[in-house]
Amino acid sequence: MPPNTDQHIEADIVVVGGGVGGLSVAANLARDARVVLLEREDALGYHASGRSAAYFAPALGNAVVRALTAASVDYYRQPREVPLLGTRQALHVAPAGVTAPRAQVGVAEITAAEAIERVPILAGDFVDRAWLEDGGGDLDVDAIMSGYRRELQSAGGRLLLGAGVVRLARERERWRIDTASGRVSAAIVVNAAGAWADELATLGAADGLGPLGLTPLRRTAMLIPAPELAAGQAPLASWPMVIHAAERFYFKPEAGAILLSPVDEHPSPPCDAQPEDIDVATAVAAFEAATDRPVARVTHRWAGLRTFVADRSFVVGPDPRAPGFFWHAALGGYGVQTAPGLARLGADLIKGNTLTATEAALAEQVSPARLLA
Repeated sequence: MPPNTDQHIEADIVVVGGGVGGLSVAANLARDARVVLLEREDALGYHASGRSAAYFAPALGNAVVRALTAASVDYYRQPREVPLLGTRQALHVAPAGVTAPRAQVGVAEITAAEAIERVPILAGDFVDRAWLEDGGGDLDVDAIMSGYRRELQSAGGRLLLGAGVVRLARERERWRIDTASGRVSAAIVVNAAGAWADELATLGAADGLGPLGLTPLRRTAMLIPAPELAAGQAPLASWPMVIHAAERFYFKPEAGAILLSPVDEHPSPPCDAQPEDIDVATAVAAFEAATDRPVARVTHRWAGLRTFVADRSFVVGPDPRAPGFFWHAALGGYGVQTAPGLARLGADLIKGNTLTATEAALAEQVSPARLLA
């Protein structure tokens, strides 16, 4: 379908991608600039953001991820009518022969008996060692997305849904972006297109842009029924999130059921990801091996794409190949938990604000330039 060129919007900044990364940085930028957010789907957060485990895990990820997670906690802990972050510990469990998780502040070893007391379905012959992690909790992704949308629109930012980009080009020192919903021109483009970020950059090949080597990886999740518990056992709602120390599975309470994932990572083209039967079966087998409860049925299943580059750090900052083109991509599975800190860093880079020494070090580690050296 040819783009609708009847509508032409002039902006200072165009953000492409309506996941939590694009929406949060757009909300930050809209305080000081005319911002238009473009989303190819008919709803925000349709792909990775809406399919996450919705858990805040301070100890997961590499040093860059952990630093930006720490930079986000104050935003999520602010008192609100609808809390954005609840409290739920994480329990890392390991069978015999599995290496302990990386030592982190807030992670302490407990006995196998203590682990089973907290999660009574764990099998005694499975848990050899266990570690309890504080500081985590359940994230309300809908409330987070709704809050950033309100921030964007109350600051005068515009949101266009069903606006997939079909053309990207420099014209008279500005970017022209043609979409199915019309044309937008702006001095700055922010590439927050998730699994499609490399494809968006490829549209700008005539102006020196191109892919950076982002790889979307499919992750499967499902809901299984809550187990029957004996009197006196810890109720489901109080359980920590259970994570296999070698990342073979994780599960946690979810609206009276159990959310389960095999922690799979299958390379995939950008798409509306769907779960594969083999990955569902793998998760169920791992759960049954770690617990004393069979899984009678899977009540719901889904998949999402988590996009990485080789060093598994984010890609945020200016592209040195073309003026006014910024990346806010490769957020992996950490986009929701790092959104506030990453949005502030990205907005400061785009606006040219002075960074602290810590922020400057982080900016260097996530710079797109590192992938072009």
